[in-house]
Amino acid sequence: MNPQNKYKNLQDKLKQLQQSGFVGREDQVNQFRQNLALSPEDDRRRFLYNVWGQGGVGKSTLLRQFCKIADEAKIISAYIDEAEKTVPEVMGRLAEELERQGHKLSQFTERYKVYRQKRQELETDPEAPQGFSAFVGKTMVKTGVRLARGVPVAGAVFDFVDEDAFATQAGEWASYVAKKITNKDEVRLVQEPVEVLTPLFLQDIFKIAEKTGVVLFFDTYERTGEFLDNWLREILEGRHGDVPLNILITIAGRQELDKNHWAPYEGLIVRFPLEPFTEEEAQQYLIRKGITDNDIIEVILHLSGNLPLLVGMLADAHPNQPQPGN
Repeated sequence: MNPQNKYKNLQDKLKQLQQSGFVGREDQVNQFRQNLALSPEDDRRRFLYNVWGQGGVGKSTLLRQFCKIADEAKIISAYIDEAEKTVPEVMGRLAEELERQGHKLSQFTERYKVYRQKRQELETDPEAPQGFSAFVGKTMVKTGVRLARGVPVAGAVFDFVDEDAFATQAGEWASYVAKKITNKDEVRLVQEPVEVLTPLFLQDIFKIAEKTGVVLFFDTYERTGEFLDNWLREILEGRHGDVPLNILITIAGRQELDKNHWAPYEGLIVRFPLEPFTEEEAQQYLIRKGITDNDIIEVILHLSGNLPLLVGMLADAHPNQPQPGN
């Protein structure tokens, strides 16, 4: 092995392989790189990227490339997808990602651990009211029906709920929490986790951003936007405290961010709609994969519709593709 190509770990090797197979999207990649190089005070600097397009078009691949660019620029980044189901869980995962890079969110992590402990105690309590565990973490006790809408419970969706009945049940949940937890701060932490934890999360992020840039990636937003969209907009409008200037948020999903909801922040946003590969990009990708037969290339292009995901799958399935190490 060439000493210049030594890898520190498996992740380094994976990043190199992903980079070698990355084609197209030059405009987006160059724009992202140039934007990171701008001072946060520069009027040309943008602070939110919206990558959107149909499934298989390469959104996650582009986010990985953006992450690599941030890493090369000595800017720390954290990534989440649909694995997290609530706002507190999203903050918790982002905090873990940053801590693995040597940046601990001390204030947030301390309270988040208490929140998770109390939540587990309440959820496993046989005296817990019916439906309680499905809503812990969704800020439902304070805001009631408004934030419960669209949340499926036992096969039903709360768009059709009796609001008065739900308000009564929300009151029962609040009383249950207050009865089980004697510390008033912890009661509020469980009942209003987003309101309690978000300011601590931002304060810790602010301290990190004083030393280095921070990029937060939100992938598969078509699945998480239901509970993240309002929260992110609240953060930008300052409802939970100051947001550091040296931060960049990247959101990727199948749908574009709603232009009405996000209108106040349009000056911060770069929108990147992704289309399938051009024929030239698809051909370039296949050649890099070792497929040079024009007839085979034409078949793959026809079957894939130039969707990057399908082009890659068909290329990998081709029996004459060179194997690693050959």
